[in-house]
Amino acid sequence: MRTLALLLIALGFQLPGHAADQTVLGNSLVVKNPSTPDKRKITAKGKESGTDDSIVGNPVANGATLTITLGGGSPSNESYPVPTGTSGLTGKPFWSGDPTKGFKYKDPKGENGPVKGAQIKKSASGVFQLKIAIDGKLGAVGVVPPNPGTDGCVLFEITGGDSYSVQFANGQLTNHQTVLFKVVKPTSKGSCVPATTTTTETPSTTSTTTSSTTSTSTSSSTTSTSSSTSTSSTSSTTSTSNSTSTSTSTSSTTSTSSSTSTTTSSTTSTTLVSGCFQDWGDGTIRDTCTGLQWEKKVAGNNWADLNAAQNIYTWAGHCSVLTARLCQPSPAAETTCIAQTSAFTHGCEQCGAGEGTCILEPGAATTVWDWLSQVNAANYAGHNDWRLPSESGCNTCWTGSSTYRCTTCGAHELETILLASYPCATFPCINSIFGPTANYYYWSSSTYFSDPGIVWNVAFFNGAADWEAKTYLGAVRAVRTSP
Repeated sequence: MRTLALLLIALGFQLPGHAADQTVLGNSLVVKNPSTPDKRKITAKGKESGTDDSIVGNPVANGATLTITLGGGSPSNESYPVPTGTSGLTGKPFWSGDPTKGFKYKDPKGENGPVKGAQIKKSASGVFQLKIAIDGKLGAVGVVPPNPGTDGCVLFEITGGDSYSVQFANGQLTNHQTVLFKVVKPTSKGSCVPATTTTTETPSTTSTTTSSTTSTSTSSSTTSTSSSTSTSSTSSTTSTSNSTSTSTSTSSTTSTSSSTSTTTSSTTSTTLVSGCFQDWGDGTIRDTCTGLQWEKKVAGNNWADLNAAQNIYTWAGHCSVLTARLCQPSPAAETTCIAQTSAFTHGCEQCGAGEGTCILEPGAATTVWDWLSQVNAANYAGHNDWRLPSESGCNTCWTGSSTYRCTTCGAHELETILLASYPCATFPCINSIFGPTANYYYWSSSTYFSDPGIVWNVAFFNGAADWEAKTYLGAVRAVRTSP
């Protein structure tokens, strides 16, 4: 379809409407509504390698339209203009670029509405990208988190050219009531263009057929009576059963049955075992193969419960005045972070004088280090030496986006409890003996070697070892080295 459309355009044919709706694999969709409408923000990114997608149309000359659609408890849909023209404040055109380099839209003062920026481009290496940013302080934004959200779609339509769909129908979802909806790294793509319905009427035809058949049959009757008693003992189990049935048929059947069953059982168990994993009944799982002892989560999203599986945390916050400075919200969090991150302590310190207070991403209970300091202070399961898992091996042997693994060298503790390596088809990707587990990224203590603002994590919704910014949201599971 893509090749045919390009050929027709090259030969001078004018294609009606959209020459095509090109689908781009999503990367992230974030919808924020922290308080008042002017604080609302929407950002989205699509990114795909090795695609035959291309830029068809010219937004510099004709402009574009952006449509955001969210599905869930309170779905919403809104379109925004991304027009051509020149800024009355700067004298510069809103759109710039060409099909080779890509196109970029900038409207930082909101002269045309809430769309602050947009970009569509394809690199020489074949990576296709689409980015958008919407800001409520620049204009009215009616799209808010769906509470809870299930999916989203970003449709970018170049006037007189193609449309581009970035669908977020799966992946890692974050819901925080009406405050935050976030989807990252969906595994599939699809179209955001509404389906059209075609109705075809067919003349009706009536046909009547009449036939009659008479059949008479007689069958003999049978009466049977049976009774049985059985007693067995395994884990103290007794079963007794009696049944009686009678049936008679002369073009009809009557059946009567009765049964009585009594079962008594008793079982005594101290440790549940699944492969290398042992549930000790104290809120921990021990791995006899690695010698690690893991926290076992409980169901729920409850910030007052340190072990609730659906609680979400940031690795670090940022200071309210010096916003580039990463931070921890408490002295205990600072101490715990510095003690467990070795030389990579970026993001472990509290905000200093004049730097403001430590601000966390909306939806976060606290930072993982503040949480961990509370777990150890509570002497969870009789221990106070709990830590974040290490994925330091990723800094030397990460396999990249082909297999997303770090299992051939160094520490990769989170990966040792995965049910399968990427791409794991089980949700969540972990042995059920661990109990409730969020379909989410789980934080490690290991900073990405070439960027101190990034940390390694493991996705328990697909088994991928990957990295993420320390200010993002993720789940956490504590571990210790079992004596």
